[in-house]
Parts: sequence; C-alpha cells; structure tokens
Amino acid sequence: MSHIFNFVSWNCRGAFSYARKARFIRSLVSSHNLAILGLVETKKELFDDFSIRLLWPNLDFNYCFVPSIGASGGLLCIWNPILIFPTRIFKANRWINLDFTWGDLIIRYIPVYASNCPRERASLWCEILVELATYLICIVVGDFNDILDPSERLNCTSFSPSMLTFSAFISNSNLVESTLHGSSDLAKDWGPKPFKYINAWWSNKDFSSFVDVTWSSITQRMPNSNLVIKLRELRSAIRSWNRDVFGDLNVKLSSLLTDIMDPEAHSDFNSLNSEDDSKLAVMKAELALLENSQLESLWHQISRLNWNLHGDRNTKLFHAVASIHSKSNFFAEIHIDGNYYSSSADIKQRVHSFYKDLFHQGSNISFSHDELPIKIPFRHAGCGYHDPISS
Repeated sequence: MSHIFNFVSWNCRGAFSYARKARFIRSLVSSHNLAILGLVETKKELFDDFSIRLLWPNLDFNYCFVPSIGASGGLLCIWNPILIFPTRIFKANRWINLDFTWGDLIIRYIPVYASNCPRERASLWCEILVELATYLICIVVGDFNDILDPSERLNCTSFSPSMLTFSAFISNSNLVESTLHGSSDLAKDWGPKPFKYINAWWSNKDFSSFVDVTWSSITQRMPNSNLVIKLRELRSAIRSWNRDVFGDLNVKLSSLLTDIMDPEAHSDFNSLNSEDDSKLAVMKAELALLENSQLESLWHQISRLNWNLHGDRNTKLFHAVASIHSKSNFFAEIHIDGNYYSSSADIKQRVHSFYKDLFHQGSNISFSHDELPIKIPFRHAGCGYHDPISS
C-alpha cells in the first residue's frame, strides 16, 4: 500500500457538548492523517453532515452511527472515502461492524462500547465472537468496560467472573492485544527540500523587521559578493527563523489546544480567577489568529486556488484541494521494464537517469550547407536598389 493505515478509537464522553473536544478531534485527524475514526459514548441520538464537519477537517468523509439511548452510549464511525471502500456495514446496539477494502486486503473494523452490567457484557462477547469467525483481518476497538488482569485496576486483587468471561472471549476469538507504543516508521529521504516562500510569514509582526535587519547585515558583511550569494544567505536565515521562531503551525495549534483544554475543563465546573481567565483569553486570541489567519493563508497557498482570492474564504476547501494535489504528486513506487522500485534512493536514481537520458545529446549528425540554394543580393551601379538573384 502507498498509504499507512492510521486509525483511532476514543471514548469521547459526549464530545459534541464541548467545543474544545471537537477542536481536539479535528486536530487529531489532521496530525495523524487518519483513515478512520471511531468514537464511543457519543451521547448523541442523531448525526448529519453538518455535525460531522465539526469533527472532520476536510470534505472527504463518510460515516455511520448507532444512536445513544437518551444521554447514554452511542457510537460513530467516520472514514475517508478516498482511502476506504466499505463492503458491509452492520449496526447493533453497542457495536458496529464495518468491512472495507484496503488495497488487496479486506479488514473488519468493530468499534465497541460495552455495558457496565456483567451479564450484558457476556452477551455482547457472544455476539461479536460470531463476527470474528472469519478469514478477514479483524480489528476490535473501543471501551470494553472490563480488564484482563487485576493489576490493571486500582485496589483489584483477584479475578472476577466477568474478567474470566472477557479473557475467554479474547482467547476464543484469537485476538491479540496491541500494546501502546510510538511510531517506528522511518520517513523517506528525498534529499534537500527547495526553498518555498510562505505568505503567512507576514502575519508575524517581527518578520518584516527581521528581513530588513538580516539583509542589511548580509550586504555589509559581504559587500563584494554577487546577488545570488547574498540571496542564498538570506534564504538560509529565513529558514532558520521559520524553524526556530515561526514554527510548525500544526504543532503550535495542537499545543495551544492542549493548553486551552485544561482551564476550559476547569471552567465547566468552577469559576476561573481573574489571572487564569486573562491567560485563557490571550490563548484564545492566539488560537483565532493561528486558525483564521496563518493556517488559512498557508492552506490557501498550498491549494493554489487563486480564483478564490476575491471570494468567500473556505479553509476546508483549501485543505481538500491541497490534499488532492499532495496525493496526486506523491508516488510510493515506480514501474520500469517490469521491475518495481519503492525505496527513495532507487526512485531518485531512476528519475535522474530518465531525465539524463532524455536530455542527453545524441551522436553528432553530419551535415553540410553546400547543396543549399543561397540568394546573393546584387547592387546596380549608381542606385540603392537590391536585386536578389539565385547563384
């Protein structure tokens, strides 16, 4: 596959009641390039396209859901239809079965929100066990409301009948627990990146003065150098400023959302003092600048939608178009003379060889002008008239 299958399951505990949770989910989808998102305990009876757009950062989505019973339970699956092609969707009271193709594979994705009642959980395991009796790759995620070992729960010292039932379900279904760990995928080395001018730099109040001071310093330090060398020095300085000062906008957004979540969560139950309330207001102002100015400008530039300069702003549209451009320009492997090449070193070498051969000068061609008819101008004596005649 040319794409890594990234998915997340999260007990959101009613994410739609709090704007900060919706922003966190949008950031999660963007930062991890999720193919599918499973939310349990949504506490919501109905979903529509508008409510899904609050969670999914671009227009490429599809979804299915199980409604909550009042303010209890509820499941929601959202996926990218460009990457995932469902072949079967089955919905029960506390779980969803989503079969989809991923390249040459068929995957069965089952988000679960188990009951607090041991008897209902035992019945749930029997229902899901039937779905797991298959040759498909099965992924079971969600909130199981049970544990496999007493060490996983505070002050739990022995195995309960419910734990033994859950353990038997895991064993009979041949499921393997996936441990939590960081990503071990190595980024491909495509060589140095070309310098790209970012319009959003000008939203930083110090950028203009930084360029002026840096350019003055370069011209004083290198008075005899040509313009190309001076611009190269300026480019290097701007790159360092972008890395150290301006920073990665998505990383800044994620960090800022995390910083805002704690005081906002506290304000849901207790009033903030004046100092904390002032800090929260400052962070929200920074968030508004980041989302509505800098990130929008960046995505607008990446999307290359110049016709929209004089129309309504639409960051989702910019994001969707930029994503399509990125996917269209990316290739994970190339096929040459019956051979497939997937490593970055092989791809770079083959591309280099192709254009080297394409623009390589062939063998010298022998030719002569001797046989070509040449017209020679003839001047009449005493006048300026030219009468061309053939030799």
